[in-house]
Amino acid sequence: MSFLTFIRDKVRVGVSSQYTLTMPASPPSSGGALFSDTSNQLAWGGVLNASGHLRLAAGTELTISSGAVTVTRNIHTIDTQSDAATDDLVTITTGTNVGEGSVLYLRAAHTARTVVVKHGSGNVSLTEGRDVALDDNTKTLVLIYDGTGWVEARPAADTVLQVVAATHGTVATSSSTTYADTGLTASITPRSTSSKVLALVHQAGVVAYDVAGGASATGMDLRLNRAGSGVGAILLEGANSTAGPSGGRTVSASILDSPSSSSAVVYKTEYRVSTGGDSDSRGRVQHNSSVSSIALVEIAG
Repeated sequence: MSFLTFIRDKVRVGVSSQYTLTMPASPPSSGGALFSDTSNQLAWGGVLNASGHLRLAAGTELTISSGAVTVTRNIHTIDTQSDAATDDLVTITTGTNVGEGSVLYLRAAHTARTVVVKHGSGNVSLTEGRDVALDDNTKTLVLIYDGTGWVEARPAADTVLQVVAATHGTVATSSSTTYADTGLTASITPRSTSSKVLALVHQAGVVAYDVAGGASATGMDLRLNRAGSGVGAILLEGANSTAGPSGGRTVSASILDSPSSSSAVVYKTEYRVSTGGDSDSRGRVQHNSSVSSIALVEIAG
């Protein structure tokens, strides 16, 4: 009697006939467990380690062929067909030991090549119905197999998804009561239309003054602009300097916005002379080349 037959006879419940299980060709790493597929082939799989952490089998690289790959593990890196600069992944076929409830972690195999995981074109359903571009080998897409296709594991609300930051240190001066660009700008592409964007602005070298040294200048306004519209005031009628530009202060603000877009969204700061000043009124930002900064934080909705 073989060892496996002995084990079968000891634990069998309601099994009416003998069958054969094929052992893996190589031994497991410490803590490995046996899993079988529909052909009675046994394979070593990941289990909890001694510390209680889930340990998955090491990932392997797959190459797209005619828009498809066949997954056999929980973790795979994906490369484009024939090392193309970009390639679409339309269909993910389930291979050995993959079935309903399986969790799949995908990353691009190379930073220089982009894998675009397509929504709805094959058997992949992605959050908010948009494609996902794996254009950096640090980005990870998590999918769950529901028995017929792969569904993206949606991040929990209030999770930080990405951060984009920019700085600007060139002096800008205006005499207009119409908003003009300060030069501080940043662009972010939200991963979902339900995401919110938290803008953290530090506008440096803010000065309002009268070029003639008079007292009629009333100050200046600052605001955050998104796609051509003001979405939040940063400073309204800030204090002026009557003796010409001097000093300068940093004005900070945090503004939570809902762009309702999964396309690139540009945020920038704008300034103007407050209404009520005369022709000698001026507004200035980045005075003495002080550096302004902006950070855009995408938060899952």
